[in-house]
Amino acid sequence: MIQTSTPFTRRPLRNKVILWSLLGAGMVTVGIVTIRHGPTTSQPKGSVPLVATTTARTGSVTTSNQVVATIAPSQTDPVTAQTSGQISQVLVQLGQQVTLGEPLVVLQNPTVVGQVNQAEANVVVAESKLQEAQSPLSAAQVASNQAALVEAKSQVTQAQNSLQRIESPASPQSVAVTNAGQSITFLESSASPEQVAITNAQAALTALQSIPVGNQTGTYESQLAQAKAAVLSTEAALKQAELSAEQNLSLVQAQKTAAIQNAQNVVLMDQGTVAKLQASLNGSETPPGQIAGLQAGVQAAKAALTAAQSAANSLTITSPGAGTVTGLSATVGATVGASTPLLTVSGSSLALTAVVPSAQLTASRVGSSVQAVTTTGVAMTLTVHSITPTTSTAALDNVTWVATGNQTGLRVGQNVTVTLPQQSARGIVVPNSALIAGGGMRGTVDVIRHGVLSPRTVTVVLQGSHFTVVKGISSGALVANPASGAFGKNTRIRTYGG
Repeated sequence: MIQTSTPFTRRPLRNKVILWSLLGAGMVTVGIVTIRHGPTTSQPKGSVPLVATTTARTGSVTTSNQVVATIAPSQTDPVTAQTSGQISQVLVQLGQQVTLGEPLVVLQNPTVVGQVNQAEANVVVAESKLQEAQSPLSAAQVASNQAALVEAKSQVTQAQNSLQRIESPASPQSVAVTNAGQSITFLESSASPEQVAITNAQAALTALQSIPVGNQTGTYESQLAQAKAAVLSTEAALKQAELSAEQNLSLVQAQKTAAIQNAQNVVLMDQGTVAKLQASLNGSETPPGQIAGLQAGVQAAKAALTAAQSAANSLTITSPGAGTVTGLSATVGATVGASTPLLTVSGSSLALTAVVPSAQLTASRVGSSVQAVTTTGVAMTLTVHSITPTTSTAALDNVTWVATGNQTGLRVGQNVTVTLPQQSARGIVVPNSALIAGGGMRGTVDVIRHGVLSPRTVTVVLQGSHFTVVKGISSGALVANPASGAFGKNTRIRTYGG
């Protein structure tokens, strides 16, 4: 049995050896074929992946949210002064109906008016210089202009003398200012009738108050009340006198300023005439470069005149819209500054209201502007009028916006979609497609240098819908877009874009 079984056990062993040998040879053969034919199925030598790129830049990312607001009844708008001045006219009354652009209050400000006059004179001078530079004169015109130049110089001297007289302490304007100032000083002194009246009234009150209780008569309380009233009355009289004196001082100071400004304008105009005549007599042809400079001077003078006229126009305050005068604090003779409230007009603008989560109002402030669009596609700019907590929960706020621009087609009850800014951050901005998200506020950006990918860990500052502000790379860095981290670190690539 042993002999019979031995060949049986050896034969399979020999067969296994032969089989493994054949398999090994086959694998070698396959490997040789793979090595031999590999280059024909892979990328050519030196070929690398092609990756889109973008350049990181310094900028801002702002996130936003949208809420639906409803147009509410008309809003009450305060009307304020646009510049300082003294009220000369109040053209409306409480309860009066007004229209858009209707004049409401008129201010006077001699300085602003003087600036317009000076700007007009500057335009005349600039245009005269340009005209003379472009228009040579004949012999007869030269002779005429020489005589006119002598007269113009004389007028300049007279205008300068007039200005000096107004500025001198002895001028009527200066005397009026001095007297007004002395009146205020006298009112504040103990010798003024008002101060004497106050002193006497206070003395009488003190005398009554010092009477012992046992010596007080039946009319004591009445006398004491009259004495107190006398003190209040004399003090009120002093305040009224001081107010009148201060208003008089402001008025005479304004009159002196206006007189000086007018005299200065006359000097400027006469000097402009002299300059014009002198330029016409120089007898030389003006170079093109100088002509261009004079033309630029004319444009600058006209721009300054437009600005001065705009300031002068703001002295007439108009209604911001159609409505009713529901508040009126402006009085003739009062001196006001820029932004001083003068009156209110109800019904001059539409209001929009909505209940908004407080977390969505982190970037909204009273007076800030937001963009909105109606259901019919009309775009508008709104101003935040008020933000107040709701009574139900501190997590919600009642928000009111005001639309003061074109309100054509808007109606009460109409819905409007308002875009609210949420957060804003500035830093290095990359597209979201270039960012490989990580844990928490971490991420990875593939920076490309010399055609090689190099992943950089960055901190996410703020992520918007399309771009992200990050920290960890510098402005101008070339990054893979979209992110190409699948290629691995130090992968050599080809780039396009960026």
